[in-house]
Amino acid sequence: MDSDSCIKINKWLPIGNFDLPEQLKRAYFASSCKKEILEAIECMFPSLQEELNVNNYVSRFHTLLYLEEMECLANIRKYNRERAHFTCEEKYLNLDIEHLSESRPSLIIGDRAEGENAERKYIGVIHEVLRNRILIRFDYNFQQRYNYVDCRLEFYFPRYEYHKQHYAISQVAENLGKQFLFPSQAQTRGYPQLDIKLNNEKNILLDNRQCRWYNCRLNFMQNKPLAYILRGEFRSMPYVIVGPPGTRKTATLIGTGARLLVGTPSTSSADVITTRLIENGVLKMGELIRLVSHKEIKKGLIPEHLMPYRDPVPAVVMCMTYLGRKLRHLSKSSQAQSERGTLVCEEALSYVRAVRSNACEYREMELFISETNEAARLAQELGYGITIFQGLTNFFLISLVLSTLFLGGHLMSTESMSLDALMAFLVAA
Repeated sequence: MDSDSCIKINKWLPIGNFDLPEQLKRAYFASSCKKEILEAIECMFPSLQEELNVNNYVSRFHTLLYLEEMECLANIRKYNRERAHFTCEEKYLNLDIEHLSESRPSLIIGDRAEGENAERKYIGVIHEVLRNRILIRFDYNFQQRYNYVDCRLEFYFPRYEYHKQHYAISQVAENLGKQFLFPSQAQTRGYPQLDIKLNNEKNILLDNRQCRWYNCRLNFMQNKPLAYILRGEFRSMPYVIVGPPGTRKTATLIGTGARLLVGTPSTSSADVITTRLIENGVLKMGELIRLVSHKEIKKGLIPEHLMPYRDPVPAVVMCMTYLGRKLRHLSKSSQAQSERGTLVCEEALSYVRAVRSNACEYREMELFISETNEAARLAQELGYGITIFQGLTNFFLISLVLSTLFLGGHLMSTESMSLDALMAFLVAA
């Protein structure tokens, strides 16, 4: 993309809330007849019936996003409970939901749960979704005082993704303008980026010199868009490759001097794309990253040959999170053990006459020594754990900084990056 068409992005963006209109909520849930709901919504938002143009672009897509969010809100309502009963499971509250894994859409990690009893309302977050149950973590006070009384429970999904989409709609209309959204003619550079041509034998010519296709299995209709992309005559225009399954769209993807982010509808298809890129040998180690979720790492679903290409940051974050949880649990156990030792000592001192009359001095002393030794052992393990945690954290951060400097130095030596760009990246990071 040319420098004159780049948009300056701030590090912190005031995205805004973009709350759902109350009138849309009332119209959506006022009737069970879809036709009546559609008529009411079209009456409130006339842009839905108009032909898409530059004047109604923002309002129309905002409305469509609101409708999509309303549909998600209606779908998640089926999990609400008037009388929800929890069972305690370590630091979580367990809620049984029949056929949860078979339902679509299902609850996911990060969804919000609001529990309400006679006293007040509590907010929790789903931490684990299993086959027929979920693990929720509420406020610490609520979980400590929970006495297995039924409460009213409602579920909500995070709205941040919709906030970003609403913000993107506003920014596209404001910064890219009419010519980008509704182009009337193609904007050309006036000269090709590379003097690429296709001859009658469907071979590619660069400066009248024939070049060999890297992938000889591509057909002419796949070679043609590659030639257009390499010529680069059209300015700031995206290339969309479409076609039915099995037409080798994956092998046609190409980016010229830019990063390429490939999104797929499933995990298996992303694994296939990554495998094909590795087999072709077009990308070296470090140039290709397969982004994976923490759930795939936890369940061991990543293929063995893709392990070196996965993004290491989620794995490191997950390991450090697990270690942090263990340290918090160990800290609570150490505090509880110290309290038990203190309680034994206080009881012995409070009833010193009864202890002496029953000749229980040695028994109380042995009990106190046992409790204090256990407390000392837990405190020692906690100290070792904190030391290891801090050491691993410092090692990871130092490795990240050194690898960034090494990579930046390599890019500067090959004149792929300037010193100003490297310093700007380090300051921003």
